[in-house]
Amino acid sequence: RSATLYTVPPATRGPTMFRCRPHLAGVQLLGDEPDFALQNARRALNLNPQYFPASNILGLCYLDAQRLDDAERYFRQAVLASPTFAKARHNLGNLLREQKNLDESELHLREAVRLQPESAETINSLALTLAAAKRDRDAETCYRRALELQPNYPKAWLNLGNLFSERDDLPAAEATLRRALTIKPDYFEAWMSLGLLESRRRKTDDSIACFRQALRLKTDSE
Repeated sequence: RSATLYTVPPATRGPTMFRCRPHLAGVQLLGDEPDFALQNARRALNLNPQYFPASNILGLCYLDAQRLDDAERYFRQAVLASPTFAKARHNLGNLLREQKNLDESELHLREAVRLQPESAETINSLALTLAAAKRDRDAETCYRRALELQPNYPKAWLNLGNLFSERDDLPAAEATLRRALTIKPDYFEAWMSLGLLESRRRKTDDSIACFRQALRLKTDSE
């Protein structure tokens, strides 16, 4: 899409424009226009350095660009400016997990869950951190809670299936992964996980079929 779709009308420019720019940047980031997203998030912070939604969006822009230190800095800035801003805590917790800082990741994600107890996405993220810390029973509890809140949440079914697979409960893993695929038939990651599972069970033909489907989906998306 053309960047002109996001041109700011002259009448809307002024001191309050900083409140609009983070939303605009978020749309641009989703629309695969990261340079324009970064530009608008920076402008919002220049207008008001304490406007925490802009810090959060700027963190997402840097995360998209794989500038992880900058992403962490702006997520932390958003949390410092507004400790009850659950989205920033969620994003920071996810990033810290990828950086293997599991204790602090859990701290921020638990606070995000406390702030948004009905968010299946946030609870799923907490479960991923607990699973990374080898606390699989706690992780399973969180995955199941996420699925209670949102039964058709394919990511939680996938992650629960992977947890069962790591626990060598292969029948439960298969059933759970297939549930994810029932909800989202074009779920590349679930086909890959199922292919690996079938390979472990020495079901070669089924494994090959899963990997072929994953490859087909990957090719179609490029």
